[in-house]
Amino acid sequence: MTWSTGRSPPAASAARVAGDGWAGLRYAFALTDRLWRVTGTVDIDTDGRVRRLELTSRSSDKANGLAGTVHGVLEFRDFGVHARVTAPPAERVCRMPTPEEIKRERERIRKAGEARRG
Repeated sequence: MTWSTGRSPPAASAARVAGDGWAGLRYAFALTDRLWRVTGTVDIDTDGRVRRLELTSRSSDKANGLAGTVHGVLEFRDFGVHARVTAPPAERVCRMPTPEEIKRERERIRKAGEARRG
């Protein structure tokens, strides 16, 4: 499934939805490949702005240690309000490891376990 900027998904898949001071449509989506499935909904107001995104990501990638489920909800509001934003200090930022890094770490742990067993 691909949505390009300025193009809405088919109206048949939409349901009416409203929030605090806004109204719009909710669209359901599902994206899949060999190891991942992402499902969810996105609420878009009458001005075309995303107001809410809820998704669940499921992976069966056991070989790279990435099997599991992640669920998240993002809500967007206060459009047009000026906000002062600063980046957090480096010690408060984490980076997700790449699949290759996870694979190397699992291999390192496996080898260390073998070495302890003799």
